[in-house]
Amino acid sequence: MKTTKAPTGQRIVRELVTEMQDRLYPLFYRTLAPSLYHVYLHPDDYREIEGVTSLIALDAQKALNARVTRLNRRSRLSALLSDHAPVEAPPGNWEIHIHPEANGELARGEVGIVSRLSVPAAPHYDAGTPTARIVRTVITSTARRSVTSDEAAPPPIPAPIPVSPIPMAALPQPTPEAVTDQPVRTSAPDAETIMGFAQLAYVDELGPHVYAIKKDVVSIGRGGREHWVDVQLVTTARVSREHCRIRRDDQGRFFLHDLSTWGTSVDGKPVRPPGSPDGAPDRSPQEQELPSQARIQLADAVVLEFHVQPPA
Repeated sequence: MKTTKAPTGQRIVRELVTEMQDRLYPLFYRTLAPSLYHVYLHPDDYREIEGVTSLIALDAQKALNARVTRLNRRSRLSALLSDHAPVEAPPGNWEIHIHPEANGELARGEVGIVSRLSVPAAPHYDAGTPTARIVRTVITSTARRSVTSDEAAPPPIPAPIPVSPIPMAALPQPTPEAVTDQPVRTSAPDAETIMGFAQLAYVDELGPHVYAIKKDVVSIGRGGREHWVDVQLVTTARVSREHCRIRRDDQGRFFLHDLSTWGTSVDGKPVRPPGSPDGAPDRSPQEQELPSQARIQLADAVVLEFHVQPPA
């Protein structure tokens, strides 16, 4: 039986350079590049390079800088013939982290990359809101698949509850209909679209986020190959693939369905666990009405600050 070769340090560096170049964001006078990258490998593959991950990250930083220099030299030569703006390297250097993928979403030999690009607000009036563009890419021996989401830059929110160090969450896998290089917006980039019926503000392992609820049912969890969710969290496996749903009824009230293994609480009170009052099995999702402002805790990992938007 053929043995799949683990990704080498050279391949990881090459994939990071390709990912950076594929995710460039052109403005008028400059071109932005993602500055933050999380690389995921199958645990067996990770063990083969675990002792040199810091050196791979340093090599990747040098390679990214070299590619930016090369791209800018090319853009200067073609400046009279095109409108290509020079690429800006991040002022604080590239941030690169390499992790074992702990939830079985990557096969041996595959590489997962999550990149994050801060996109500025539109420079006119007050109609723009800064966004973070997050791209999740899976590279196999035959294909490169990506899912892109734009998230509005959040207002200040409380820090997450302290937890012990945990492995980085699994890299989400897109469903066939969701595999695309076009943005799939989970939160809109301007002030008008971000409003929605309500908002969820939270912090996961990729940083702070705000999600605008604009549908009657929103699914929340880690997602994965068989679990497509609206709010995809990068966090510990104690948060289920589909952990809970928030539903809005015809009267504008919101309800939470708990679908999890490790539980969900609202304002410190656990949502009723599975089972009817008489102890008989009850496999239906457990639902609880949400107040206009609520603190929703998923297991012991992530806190969602829920806030209903006042009517216009």
